Amino acid sequence: LWSAPNITEVLRLLNDRSDIDEIYVVAHSMGNRGVTQALVNLADETEGKENKIKEIILAAPDVDAMVFRRDIAPVLNRKFRRTTLYASNNDKALQASASDTVNAVERAGQIINGFPAVPPSKALDIIDASTVATDFLGHSYYGDNRSMISDIFYLIREAKPVSQRNLRGVNAPQGIFWRFP
Repeated sequence: LWSAPNITEVLRLLNDRSDIDEIYVVAHSMGNRGVTQALVNLADETEGKENKIKEIILAAPDVDAMVFRRDIAPVLNRKFRRTTLYASNNDKALQASASDTVNAVERAGQIINGFPAVPPSKALDIIDASTVATDFLGHSYYGDNRSMISDIFYLIREAKPVSQRNLRGVNAPQGIFWRFP
């Protein structure tokens, strides 16, 4: 969180440059804490201004799920075009972070009892990456697996919506989320 003001400043400078048309923001694990706070800060500062952030990708976010639902998701939904959050129930690093000895609360990047800790919404696509093969900790799946890299490619390069990528929709009480086959 200490880096959030610096990340905000970088995003502000990029957003204000006339030679930049699109910005893609990608964060992993604890980096999501600074990035999501920076996005909240930027949303407040850029009210009425052009927002060049086209895509936000949050991989394995180690962010308090309750704080994400209450303070972050509403801003992402209101201010940004689309956010994709990759989550997994096999992420041992997030399990440790959520444990009673560390944070004692679910993390935004977790799948709990088959459902995302953070519900999907209009501008927030949740993708369950639990079936994706990964490293021992199950925490680096976003960059270690061909399926994940392909999905991010289709998201950024081809601007394909989640419904047109190689994912399966799952109906949940809080809305549809997506899962790798």
